Amino acid sequence: FLNAERPRRNKEFTADGIEALKEYAWPGNVRELKRVCEQVSLVSPLPFIRKEDVRGLLKQPATASVEQSVPDPEEHELSRGLNDLVADFEARIIRASMKNISDVEELAKFLKISLPTLDSYTKQGKIIAYRIGTKIRYKVEDLNKSLSKINFK
Repeated sequence: FLNAERPRRNKEFTADGIEALKEYAWPGNVRELKRVCEQVSLVSPLPFIRKEDVRGLLKQPATASVEQSVPDPEEHELSRGLNDLVADFEARIIRASMKNISDVEELAKFLKISLPTLDSYTKQGKIIAYRIGTKIRYKVEDLNKSLSKINFK
């Protein structure tokens, strides 16, 4: 419809430009899509419209939609409450970070949290501390695993 509306511009979308349009979480309707296409045809410096042109105008990928980021209550146990869900999410982030970082201070620095905050996770039982030489290390254990499996030195 770009040619029908503004034949002098004579611009076409590249394949990746069309994909960028498809990736966007459209909050509006077809008129919004038309408006974006017209705007991107004006700002694109080339005779074709690339994904960079589209993304530069939209500034929001599809994953940024608030509605899409809220979990479906049937898929997730939202009845557990926000505090439990947040605590589980924090524990998953720490576990993932600990795959590459075993030093306590480095881990706290990487996570941008204080050592006392990291220690609070130890007290909650989600992370188990043990000592190797002079450094304190952390080992992640699932809550359902026995503490007796950890070799304390």
